[in-house]
Amino acid sequence: MPVQSIEEKFPEASKYVRTRVFEVCAACNIEPAYWDHERWVCRFRVRSNDQPVVVLEFSEENMEDFDPVIKNNDHTDYGLRFRSYIDFKIYIELGKAGVNLGFRISDKFVQENRKDWWKDKYVPVSFGKEIDKLLYEGLKGIEIRLAQTLSDNSDIADSLTERQQDLDRLRGILGYYESHEGSLDETAASIQSLRLLKAAAIWQMFSLENRREGQGNHPDIVQGLNNRIYSIAEFLRNGLFLEIEPPSWLKGYVIR
Repeated sequence: MPVQSIEEKFPEASKYVRTRVFEVCAACNIEPAYWDHERWVCRFRVRSNDQPVVVLEFSEENMEDFDPVIKNNDHTDYGLRFRSYIDFKIYIELGKAGVNLGFRISDKFVQENRKDWWKDKYVPVSFGKEIDKLLYEGLKGIEIRLAQTLSDNSDIADSLTERQQDLDRLRGILGYYESHEGSLDETAASIQSLRLLKAAAIWQMFSLENRREGQGNHPDIVQGLNNRIYSIAEFLRNGLFLEIEPPSWLKGYVIR
């Protein structure tokens, strides 16, 4: 019996991946998907003009589980979560290769449509000095914007209580970092604090995206900024921040 191709075995999942790629890169060419039998992964090779070939990898288990999600139009928490996984995988891999996605990856983080975010947990965190510094700098940037917003709208302070509470909490985190020798290590970080740390990482991506604008004549600078932007994106997609919803007010600062 002939071996089924990936497109034959997982038609809906394969079509979804191809459709998503073409939505963000109409000029891309996707070669027929193939198996890496040693690692049991499905690979899609994507070519875009003079950019390096991008290889999108999904495990056979992922493809097998995702196929009925699309076939059955599953928009439960499970279905939405799975779509986010596939979408971000595509966006990040293409973005890392320098493909112009037509949007900012920071936008996708504040627009992610999920209902199964963690609501009430305390978890230990230890990110390392480099990430701690990145988050600290992001918090400092948000502090300035939040404080300015509250100052400019002091006459409607009653409508901005969430922002005021988050600013107070944010300043507490900054103080913690400064009094713990540049560390954010915590044995029981709250969801409220983790929301702000995720916001800080998104803010850093947003700031780097702003720097990237107008650098079209400097491809080495663009690539360097892309590397930093998408390394932060990968960090947010590979750990506990997958479960954390960013503050609702962040969207108003980030989306342009």
